[in-house]
Amino acid sequence: GKGEWLVGRSHECDNPPWVRSLPACTAPAFAISRSSREIDAEVRRRLRSGEPLYHIHTDLIGELHPDLLITQAHCDVCAVTPADVDRSGCAPAALQVLALSAGTLDGIFADIQRVARALGVLVDQRARRPGIDVAAVCEGGELEALAHALGAGAGGLRSHRPREAL
Repeated sequence: GKGEWLVGRSHECDNPPWVRSLPACTAPAFAISRSSREIDAEVRRRLRSGEPLYHIHTDLIGELHPDLLITQAHCDVCAVTPADVDRSGCAPAALQVLALSAGTLDGIFADIQRVARALGVLVDQRARRPGIDVAAVCEGGELEALAHALGAGAGGLRSHRPREAL
């Protein structure tokens, strides 16, 4: 939920299809139309030399004025990291930078809750329960209620529309 609040995206974000209409705030720092072996060698070279893997379009992020900039701390190679954001200098353009780091299904739910809190969306108590049984929720027909609890519904919003960049 809250896709209408997005003002930007990463170069990798392409789902749902409408998100492609948002400006891409990042780009690979090197040509990715190479073989897997060549990409791996380039990534390793860049990591050794301290060169970035991604370019962050700081001017664009500044123009978008996001309230929240979402990044990830799970992998130094897979996507833009908090260190990349710090190095780029774009963090001041956002009121808050949130790094997701889920490594488990429970971690994904915890990160969803963190994003909801950062956006000022109230989270239902059922979604806060540690160790939530996802299979039971899906089989029990409560998936829609869970999605609502995690912020897909309209309740508990800020008085203004937050702006976020991924």
